[in-house]
Amino acid sequence: MAELRTLAAGMSPDRYRLAVLFGIASIPVTVAVNVAVPPASFPQTSEAFPVLIACFVTGYSYRSREVASARAGAITGFVGGVPIILWQTAAGVNDWWGHPIVVEAVGDSLLLVVVTGGVAVVTVGVLSGIFLLVGVVAGSAGGWLNGRISSQ
Repeated sequence: MAELRTLAAGMSPDRYRLAVLFGIASIPVTVAVNVAVPPASFPQTSEAFPVLIACFVTGYSYRSREVASARAGAITGFVGGVPIILWQTAAGVNDWWGHPIVVEAVGDSLLLVVVTGGVAVVTVGVLSGIFLLVGVVAGSAGGWLNGRISSQ
């Protein structure tokens, strides 16, 4: 029981508040950058550079705290990646819903809903994992840079 209390105390919202705020702050920048992309390529790709920068800055600022820079970067990456995850999931479901091969194979039935729902779940899972990984790497790099600069 003591381990559960320690784990719950370690997940206090105050420890990761700055990481969440950096992730939230990157959302309008991400949306603005993606709206500036030409409309012909917008559904196919999403620019995630603002999220990467936010994860790096989070890792840099968390170096001097008791929380790991990589974990703070992962939280920022996940929170900041939400609009891209939603946009790409909607684009994937839209592509699969009207794709002739899928419609011919399953028809306009409940199975089409199951197939596109499965696509949505897989897309959300894969993109969430990617943003967590990007957050860990960028947060670690930011923490490393802070350690290099502050040690001199």
